[in-house]
Amino acid sequence: MKTIVLIAALYLSFMEIQAQEQKSLLSSSLVQGVWSSELDTTVNNVVIQRLFLDIAVKPRTKEYVDSALQKTNISLAQLLKLKLLRWQENIYVINFPLFTAADLYRMREITESHALILANALLKRRAEIESILEPYDLPGVDPRATLFIILGCFSLDWDGLAITVERGYRSDKTKDTNTIVYSREPIELSKKGFYNGSHNEAYGIATLTSFGDHHIQPREALPNVLWRIEKMVAKVDYPDTLNLRLHDLMNISINEIGEQIGLMMLALRDGGKTLAELTEVAKVRQNNTERLIDLLIELGYIKRNANYYQSCISVLSLRDSSLVQQIRRIGHEEMENYFNSNYERLHKDLSQLTPFRYGVEQTIFFYDIWHDIFGATNRILVKDGFFADPYSKLYGSKGIIPVVFHSSLRK
Repeated sequence: MKTIVLIAALYLSFMEIQAQEQKSLLSSSLVQGVWSSELDTTVNNVVIQRLFLDIAVKPRTKEYVDSALQKTNISLAQLLKLKLLRWQENIYVINFPLFTAADLYRMREITESHALILANALLKRRAEIESILEPYDLPGVDPRATLFIILGCFSLDWDGLAITVERGYRSDKTKDTNTIVYSREPIELSKKGFYNGSHNEAYGIATLTSFGDHHIQPREALPNVLWRIEKMVAKVDYPDTLNLRLHDLMNISINEIGEQIGLMMLALRDGGKTLAELTEVAKVRQNNTERLIDLLIELGYIKRNANYYQSCISVLSLRDSSLVQQIRRIGHEEMENYFNSNYERLHKDLSQLTPFRYGVEQTIFFYDIWHDIFGATNRILVKDGFFADPYSKLYGSKGIIPVVFHSSLRK
């Protein structure tokens, strides 16, 4: 009987070891390009992942790599073709953005320190910025939410990405067609409160945008809910009341809905409007206007006040062009100053991380680096009270702040 128990225990121990061996050591996604079945099979192979982590510790010889690959049906030629390894001075090194747990913790330290520099520079101009914003006079809308959009999204996100391309710090994804995979060891390091994600869609003269972090999904905002109307035949993780509003609009084209909502919201920039006035502005039948209004109320974009409707979110029309451009100019100046004074140190600090230590160009990953820096900058400015809090009850504790703006303001 003892022998049977011992055998069973050994078998369970063996199975546990086997399970541990099969547990994924890295999570992978694309920086850019196409996720092929060959790439998927390769980067998700546990033996290959272990090999990558071994090479991350120190470069390995051909004999070492060949020995590891004997346990797989993946060849060294495949790893070279997929640009996952590179032959360098008689040894093999990592040739793609692979970050160990130690790398990720160090990268967080680096980006946080640089975010603080940028945030402090902007806060030094707080009085000037708030003075420029003072004419923004949409009743019931927190000007700090408007500033979150103009400075946090338009400037630090969109203008910042343009600056990093112009300066050659990052590759332009629209021109670089190479497939680049990004792998990392799983760690407990949340990015909640990193406000660096804008979702946008232009419909006619208006652009619908939600900006914030990616911690809460799916986003209950525009244009996100319009993107998902087409998928309403499947289960959508929205509240039942919102699903009903979306089902109610399924017989109207998304472009038509987006354009009509944009026209109504731009009209509300000039103050409250009656149902008849919104119907005329949007050029729709009154029953369709009511359905659109029901959706906007459900999303928290507008509210009814007596016999008229008013906006609850930031709306930026052509009348706001001057203040938008002035605030973006300040953001642009401070980003230029930041890079002039700090990019060399940033580049040097990042060079300590595994892929960059082995010669992977920082330009292919700087899109993500910049998102971490300006996302953390926005978090600091929210905490300081300079920006509105996307997790406040005013925005449904959703981690995002929405805006509707005249599309020409993006230029």
